[in-house]
Amino acid sequence: LHVCWKTDYMYRRWQLEPFPLKTGIVPTLKVKRKEVFSKPPSGYFTYKTSSYSFFLHVKYDYRPRSLVLDHDSKLRSEYSGGKRAETREYTRDGGSTELGDYFSITEYPCQSVARSGRSERDLRLIAEDQARIAAKHDPGVHRVVYSAALTKRTNLSGDISSFTAWISRIRTATRDVAALVVCRKYIPPMGDSYQQIALRYYGSASAPIESHEAFVVPFQIFLDSLSPLRIINFYDDTATQVRCQGLLMDDDSYDWFEAMGF
Repeated sequence: LHVCWKTDYMYRRWQLEPFPLKTGIVPTLKVKRKEVFSKPPSGYFTYKTSSYSFFLHVKYDYRPRSLVLDHDSKLRSEYSGGKRAETREYTRDGGSTELGDYFSITEYPCQSVARSGRSERDLRLIAEDQARIAAKHDPGVHRVVYSAALTKRTNLSGDISSFTAWISRIRTATRDVAALVVCRKYIPPMGDSYQQIALRYYGSASAPIESHEAFVVPFQIFLDSLSPLRIINFYDDTATQVRCQGLLMDDDSYDWFEAMGF
């Protein structure tokens, strides 16, 4: 189910169809297990936060310490109930952040889908804002060299949530700064919440990355491998039907649950 898109699709919609029967000897040497497809690519390692797992290059190590970053304040102020975002830093060989070349990952608290609005527009604005604030300490002119949506191409855990993402790359006089904001929407089992995860990169001034394709690779691998640690692969039928019949959803939610077979 985690590998074959056809069985995964049927499993989500609970519409199972018979496969054509074939007889013969299965070539055991060619059989691939799920671990082969969920294994990180060469040079990458599986890291975990409190809620998610993802792939990141092995040269970056988790640097544990208490963080209150400037570029968290705007997004954090949008949340109520006293919940705080969780931020982790992954620096080059676990060293200091003063020379750059490090990632920081922030998980923001779950919020109601009713507050998400136009998610794609919101993600673009948030990603560009995060990149600008992260680059504010660099003098000189800042210019946006790339801003576009990224598509999650793999689903390693069989998560039935919706994923959208936007990346923004800013070039300063000395380095590249980028921010990738991911929105995981319609989180099961209730399907009425969403969560945003931000991945920020502060580049090194001594070794700028000129190739745009090479620059985007770690962000794409992070997005493709981003998986929740707690897997719930169903929606609560009763709660979903009540919200549908009570007109308690927006248009995007109705389209999503209709595609899911409700």
